[in-house]
Amino acid sequence: SGLRCNGTESKLFQCLPKRPRIHRFYCDPTIHAGVTCAQNVRIASQSGSKGRVEVFYNNTWGTVCSASWSLFDAIVVCRQLGFGHAVRAFSASVPGSGKIWLSHLTCTI
Repeated sequence: SGLRCNGTESKLFQCLPKRPRIHRFYCDPTIHAGVTCAQNVRIASQSGSKGRVEVFYNNTWGTVCSASWSLFDAIVVCRQLGFGHAVRAFSASVPGSGKIWLSHLTCTI
């Protein structure tokens, strides 16, 4: 593939050698790159980028209490999930199931 990653890069294109070559050849579908990423935060919703924040702790998904929830907290969640900046923080109208794992967050940016 020509990629040379050491694990500190934030983007795949930072793994290219100094003289990158773009390969233009057939790639057998059985050898395409894949990955399984660990993620301990998700948004429970139909839209993907808007909804109730959930965290994975102790092998169980649970919710985050909106007490003291701020735009700074939302910015951190959006950044962790790879979205753009947070537009607003709100109390989700759809209740979660399971335990409430986090409350009274005080993120700063």
